[in-house]
Amino acid sequence: MHPQDCPAWEYSDHPDRSAVLPRLCEALLGWLYANPQATAAAAGDTRPAHRRLFLPLTPPGHAYYAGNYRGSTYRCLRFYSVSVGMDARVGYGPEQVGPAMNALARHIETELGMLDAAHELPDGLCDPPGKLLCTVTVCCRALEHFLRIHPYANGNGHAARFLVWAILWRYGYWTRRWPLDGSPPYHALLSRYRDGDVEPLEKFLLACV
Repeated sequence: MHPQDCPAWEYSDHPDRSAVLPRLCEALLGWLYANPQATAAAAGDTRPAHRRLFLPLTPPGHAYYAGNYRGSTYRCLRFYSVSVGMDARVGYGPEQVGPAMNALARHIETELGMLDAAHELPDGLCDPPGKLLCTVTVCCRALEHFLRIHPYANGNGHAARFLVWAILWRYGYWTRRWPLDGSPPYHALLSRYRDGDVEPLEKFLLACV
């Protein structure tokens, strides 16, 4: 059972949130921009990025909430459950998170390998709009799956959007229209995606690139 003395984590309630988080988001994107060779690792494992963003905003004595998945061996994460009222499909049980994230990392690695091959083709064989569309398709799959797992106690949206940034930048797509701090209006689109209607979310992200 989840220990009753473990604090829930709402980083938005932290008194320094508005001063700290935008600055850390900007610094993280600056790091990504300067290190395109790190994009595959950053997309496959968002824990270092999550820690960089949220370590200053964790509850006192619970710094491990930043950069560690729910269900990990830390006392207050082992049984930490989450739910998102707008979609009951969101929020894997804590015991499922680790295996699910490992599987997602392997899936992302496979899809990046296929994207690498596609982007290496001459434009005459695979035109630039086609390469972009393939990249956006992979981003949307990863975004939806990540947010359905909801691996962190909080900060899942930031981590998922950073994952998308990493994939896009791997192929030279850089945009200021996909905010890291501040959620785009994609929640209803994610629900439709889970229902099998994938095009609206893909069109939304495509318009951001």
